[in-house]
Amino acid sequence: VGVVLEAVWGHAAWITIYVLTGVYGSLLSCAVMPDTLSIGSSGALCGLLGAWVPFILATWNQTLPRDVGQRNSQLFMVLTTIALMVPLSFLPMVDFAAHLGGCAMGVAVGAVIFGGRLQTRNWMIASRVLGVVGVLLLVPFTLYWVLNEIEPAASLLQICPPPGCIIIVSSSSSTSSSSTKAP
Repeated sequence: VGVVLEAVWGHAAWITIYVLTGVYGSLLSCAVMPDTLSIGSSGALCGLLGAWVPFILATWNQTLPRDVGQRNSQLFMVLTTIALMVPLSFLPMVDFAAHLGGCAMGVAVGAVIFGGRLQTRNWMIASRVLGVVGVLLLVPFTLYWVLNEIEPAASLLQICPPPGCIIIVSSSSSTSSSSTKAP
């Protein structure tokens, strides 16, 4: 999915969506599941899926007549994938907050980025305004929640207590040595 979308959207749009949705998915994961460690890029991948929907809708009327079936199949496939992703995100050991947050941010960022591809000025403005409103609703609320309402478990704060995780690197003129101090 990623390589195909990068080729279609361009490098700048793809990396912008990937990074923003990945960061927001991780942020929402911290807000919703503060006592859990989470790793991976699934929030960013779900963000790419979420952004694919506004892309298909923004380029809806720009499809050649011979490609209408392919466009319709793509929209059906993306919506089906999202519909399957939602319940599967609630399985054990899966970060539902990163998945749903990445997907929601993907829709919002995709509306901003791909709104410029719409053919009428009014729809272009409406798409971008809705996308910006979506981002402005999601990010500040989540940041507020993380910074003011979340108190992580003390056990998570002591995973690598200082100075146990400090890595000291010293270099001399002839050799370079490093030492790692672990708890």
